[in-house]
Formats: sequence, C-alpha cells, structure tokens
Amino acid sequence: TIRDNIRFMKATSLKPDDLESMQEQQKDFASKWRKVGIKLIEVYAEDGNKSEELKQIDGLFNEWAATVNREAWESISDEFSLSGIELRSFKNGDDFTTSVEMFVGDELKNLGVKSDEESKRIYAQFADSTWFATIQPVWMNYLVENKLLSDENKSKMESKIAEWKGALYPSNWWIFLIIAVVVIAGVGLFFFMKRKKTVSN
Repeated sequence: TIRDNIRFMKATSLKPDDLESMQEQQKDFASKWRKVGIKLIEVYAEDGNKSEELKQIDGLFNEWAATVNREAWESISDEFSLSGIELRSFKNGDDFTTSVEMFVGDELKNLGVKSDEESKRIYAQFADSTWFATIQPVWMNYLVENKLLSDENKSKMESKIAEWKGALYPSNWWIFLIIAVVVIAGVGLFFFMKRKKTVSN
C-alpha cells in the first residue's frame, strides 16, 4: 500500500488539497500500523526476518513522508516551468527562496541589457502568470503551515519581487506631487489676485 502511494505521487502532479489528503491518510495508516503492525509481523513474517521486515516497513513510512514533501516542491517547480520560467532546482524552503532571489536578481541586473518589452514579458510570466496566479494563492499557506517555508523566507521573496516590479514600473508619484503643487499655487494666485482687485476697488 505504501509503495503504491509513493508510485502514485511520483507519477502525478498534486495540489495542496491532494497532499493534505495524502498526509491524513499517512497519519491514519501509521496509527493503525502502530496498533497492529508488530502482531502482523509476528504472525506472517518468517522467524529470521521479523526485525528486517519491521525495519523495511519503517523505512517505507519515512520514504512516504519525504515523498509528500518532495512532491510539493516538484509541483511548484512544474508551475514555473509551465509558464516558461526555469528556476534553479530546489527541494526545501531555503533552496526555493535562494532560487527565486537569484532569478529575480539576474533579471534586475539585465534591466537595460534586455529590451524593456522582453523584461516586462518575463516579469509577466513569472509574477502575473505564476507567482500571483498559483504560488501565492494556492501554495503559500500550505508551505508555511507545514513548516516547509518560514515566514522570513516568504517575506524575502515577496520583497524581491516587489523590488523587481518597482524597477520595471517606477512609481510616478512625483508627477502627481508637482501637479498638486501647481494646482494649489494656481488657486492661491487666483484668490490673491481677486482679493487684490477687490481691495483696490
């Protein structure tokens, strides 16, 4: 049963709900095994193989747990690949954070080297089509809640992506400030001139 579950996960790209269901199944199965496993080994295993059988099954439980975690990272990698984004391979939260920071860092270095259109196209593929479409809404809670990703690493990546967006689409707040100053000055001048005209009359 455990081997079948491991094979199934390796052959399928799963979402957080699927992995949570798999984890519940795993906990339930492990709980039942703790209750009856030794008795089953005593009855069915050959005398010389009992300890070896127990060790093998314990090893399969560990492999099953590791496969659930690995599947999360592989599914996330697949999401980026589907959008044409190739990140450096990762298998844990620190690796994932480093991979995202390196990709974004390279894109920031290439601003002005690549055309503006190309840089914005890559940003759209990474951020709009992948990060904000599936990674953040679908995967982030799962990763943080299952302690696969720290809040600190999550913040680091979000900050780097915000920096990238800011470099590609700089804020034009200063233009609005200048317009506001000109409008206020114009209104002030209008009332000053009107008052001056009234006083002179």
